[in-house]
Amino acid sequence: MRKLGALDVNGKPGPMVETKSTPSGDSNTPSGFTFLGQFIDHDITLDTPAMGDQIPNGRTPNLDLDCVYGGGRDASPHLYQRRAKKVKMVINGVEKEVDASNRGLQPAEGTRYSDTRCDLQHSRTYQQDAGTAIIGNPRNDENAIVSQIQFSMIKFHNSLVDHYIEVHGKKLNKLAPAEAEEIFEKVRDHVTHYYHKEILEEFLPGLIGKHMVVKIATEGRRYYYKGGFFDHPNACILASFMPVEFSVAAYRFGHSQVRQSYQMRGGYFAVDLFDPGNMKGGLRGFQPISQGAPDRLPLFLRFLQDAEADHHRKTQKPTITDGQRHNYGPVKTPFAWQPARKIDTRLTEHLFVLHQVGVVDVDGLGSLASRNLNRGRVFRLPSG
Repeated sequence: MRKLGALDVNGKPGPMVETKSTPSGDSNTPSGFTFLGQFIDHDITLDTPAMGDQIPNGRTPNLDLDCVYGGGRDASPHLYQRRAKKVKMVINGVEKEVDASNRGLQPAEGTRYSDTRCDLQHSRTYQQDAGTAIIGNPRNDENAIVSQIQFSMIKFHNSLVDHYIEVHGKKLNKLAPAEAEEIFEKVRDHVTHYYHKEILEEFLPGLIGKHMVVKIATEGRRYYYKGGFFDHPNACILASFMPVEFSVAAYRFGHSQVRQSYQMRGGYFAVDLFDPGNMKGGLRGFQPISQGAPDRLPLFLRFLQDAEADHHRKTQKPTITDGQRHNYGPVKTPFAWQPARKIDTRLTEHLFVLHQVGVVDVDGLGSLASRNLNRGRVFRLPSG
C-alpha cells in the first residue's frame, strides 16, 4: 500500500503521481472550489476515538460553521472580542477597534498576537508552537488559501455586526447582555444562510452539475435515509450521521483537484502550494502569512470586471502547468484562468512529500495518497 501511494517505485514515478507523460488535465471547475471544499469538509467531519463499533464525528453534518464559531461565545471566549461584548470575532491577529473612543482590546494573559493585517490571529506563546492559528478549527490554517476562506468568514461576520450597529444606532460596548446575544445570533444566522446559499447555488452545481442538484431537491435522496429521518418503525426522529464511506473515501476526491502552483493577484506571479526546499515557503499554512507565505491571494474566479477581460479569461488557456516551478517569476498573461485539475486517481507531485514541507511529522507518512489508502484500510472500507 505504501508502494502504491509512493512518489517513486523502483526509480520510476508511482502509479498515482501526475507527471508530464501522464497528465490529469484541467477540469471545468474553478480551482478555488478545491479549497472551499476543504473548508466544508472541516466544517462537517472530524474523526474522534472509536466507541465500540461507532466512530463519533467531532463535527456536526449540519453545515453550521462551528469551524468558525467554535463552541460559541461562552464555550470559546478566546475567539470573540471582549469589550465588544463578544459579538464580534477576533481578526487580523489583533482585536479590532470597537469605536473611536475605545480602540483595541487587551489580549489574553500571556499571549501576544501577530500584527499581520490580512490574517488570522496566531499565538506566540511559549506554551504553544509559534504561528498556531487560534480559530474554531485549527485545520483551517493548513494552507494559506483555506486560511483566507476562514478569515473571510470571520470578516463577513464582523462586517454584518458593524452594519447592524450602525443602522440601529447602537454602541457595542454599551449593549446589555440580552441585546448582545440577540445581535450575535441574528448575524450568525445570516452568515450561515449565505454559506448555505453558496454551497447550494455555486459549489454543488460546479461539481455535480445543476441538473443533479435539482433532481435531489425535487425527487429526494436515493441513499442515506431515503425516506427521511422519520422513515423507520419506532416513529422517533433519527439523528443525522456522517457515513464513513463519505468522510473517509468519497469526499477525498478534492485531493486530485489540487494544482502544483497557483497564480497570484497583483504581481501576476505563480507560487507553489508547497515548496519542498523551503519549510516556510509556498502557500504552506500553520504560520502567519507575513512569515513566508505571499500576502496576495490566488486568482480563482473573475479577475477583472469588464466584459472584454471576462471574454479573454474564458477563451485563454491557462499558462500555468502543474510541475512547472515559477518561483515567483512572471507568467505569460495576467488573465490566465485557473481551473482545478480533473477528478481522477492521480495527485500532484508535492502531495507525496508532505513530510518535507512540514505538513506532517518528518518521520510520518509523507504521501497523501498512501495516507488515504491506509485510512481506508484502518476503517475497513471495501475496495475493488
